[in-house]
Amino acid sequence: MNRPGRITELMATVTHRSAVPAARERIASVFPGGRLLSNGRYRVLLTHTGAGYSACGENALTRWVPDPIEDRSGLAIWVRDRASGRAFTIGREPAGRAAERYETAWEPGVFTLWHDEDGLEARLDVCVAADADAEVRRLVLTNRSGVARSLDVTTVSEIVLHDPVVDAAHPAFSKLFIQTEYVRERCAILARRRPRGNDETHPVLVHALLEAGETSCETDRVRFIGRGGTPSQPAAMAPGAVLSGTIGNVLDPVAALRRPLELAPEASATLTFVLGCAPDREGALALLARIPAGAAAAAVFDLARAQALAQLQRSGVAPDQAAALQALAVAMLYGHGALRGDPGAMLCDGADAAPLGPLGLSLARPGVVVLPGAAAS
Repeated sequence: MNRPGRITELMATVTHRSAVPAARERIASVFPGGRLLSNGRYRVLLTHTGAGYSACGENALTRWVPDPIEDRSGLAIWVRDRASGRAFTIGREPAGRAAERYETAWEPGVFTLWHDEDGLEARLDVCVAADADAEVRRLVLTNRSGVARSLDVTTVSEIVLHDPVVDAAHPAFSKLFIQTEYVRERCAILARRRPRGNDETHPVLVHALLEAGETSCETDRVRFIGRGGTPSQPAAMAPGAVLSGTIGNVLDPVAALRRPLELAPEASATLTFVLGCAPDREGALALLARIPAGAAAAAVFDLARAQALAQLQRSGVAPDQAAALQALAVAMLYGHGALRGDPGAMLCDGADAAPLGPLGLSLARPGVVVLPGAAAS
């Protein structure tokens, strides 16, 4: 079988153009179509389902399972109508409900998701701040239902704050060392990993809503999911359910924030969420002051676009090529079968990994092997 030909076909099916705004690539839903956002240190993966992960340096901030079928990891945003009790996620997952309109798109530096359901129009823009270890998620909700709506907007993500390989090896044990805090006046959750030795250091995670107002929180996943609940039907999203405000040495940590909204007919509301990290508590709170809320957050997205385009220009990569390379990178992360080399062409197996050390390579991380002279078809 012609392996280069299969890779070419994969890249053609994962990415394609559409009539969405100029210079914006629509994300297909064949194999987890997705894109990576980064400022060189902080990085975010987002797929067409709204799933993915957040990481900074060697530390995973949120838990991620590269499952191309369910694809439910990452930071989820729920919207619940308090009158009807109905709830949905802005991304297709984890709720798994069909929407009246659902689209995802990417341009260098920015990922956008549109979701229309139950008379509500939602647009979510995501970027990584060019000058901070943080991501910004700007949600705009518009009420097209013709009647006033009382809503709850809830975010939730599983906290890791560790090397992802170590966490994946013993996730239950890894969860035991997270301590959480709620800073009410900043609408912010802080989380830190208690070191197990003097030589161990981890960043402090911060998840916050930048717009002022009353916000509730939850940092215990067991309470959020509930007995018999699932990520697609958590107890916290049941009609009338409230967040408990549990913080401290939780056994299974999450970062969940909730903000109530009142939307008149044809009215819109903007919520700006931040997820990031810093070396210590003071730095994590100071990080929030560097990112503006509301309409002013547009400057953060403009700078992220400019940085991404400048990086492409320095690398000599055209936007069309960037989309193809992004598709290839995401397929690598999910372990797409078309990218696996023939057994006879593999450099080494797990028992013979020593030659990779001097090259700065590790079998624990995704990698690509280029074979010069292989003809693509």
